[in-house]
Amino acid sequence: MFTILVNNDAEYKQISEDSIRDLALKIYEASGIEGKGEVSLTFLSDEEIQQLNKDYRQIDKPTDVLTFPQSEGMDIPMPDDENFEPLIGDIIISVETAERQAAEQGHPFSKEVAVLLIHGILHLHGFDHIEDEDYEKMKAEEDRILEAISQHIK
Repeated sequence: MFTILVNNDAEYKQISEDSIRDLALKIYEASGIEGKGEVSLTFLSDEEIQQLNKDYRQIDKPTDVLTFPQSEGMDIPMPDDENFEPLIGDIIISVETAERQAAEQGHPFSKEVAVLLIHGILHLHGFDHIEDEDYEKMKAEEDRILEAISQHIK
């Protein structure tokens, strides 16, 4: 089971921490990703995500979603404790960019957040889209999960 910690640092009124947490759990269920661990999900402004994008990716502009897997490239021994929940990583979403993208795509803000959350979760679990082949695989999985959870998007 995954634990989802939600931080609405952008203080965006359309974001309900409980509904976002429930949506993330539905995404995990639909994805078939098994295991347990803790995922931190934070909503920021464009200005705040731009600074992170600049600091970590050397790209000085806002982006829609950033992910920071905690175990990327590391072989971390797990304690032999059935109650231990490893930190899977962080997903950071820009509320302002999500709003713009939703308007451009002609769908509700809630659907855009779902798309970005799916994208972030897949990144945390090893999916990438640098190569065309990987992009196609990740996009197909994103579309499959989005379809599976569509009835849960408000």
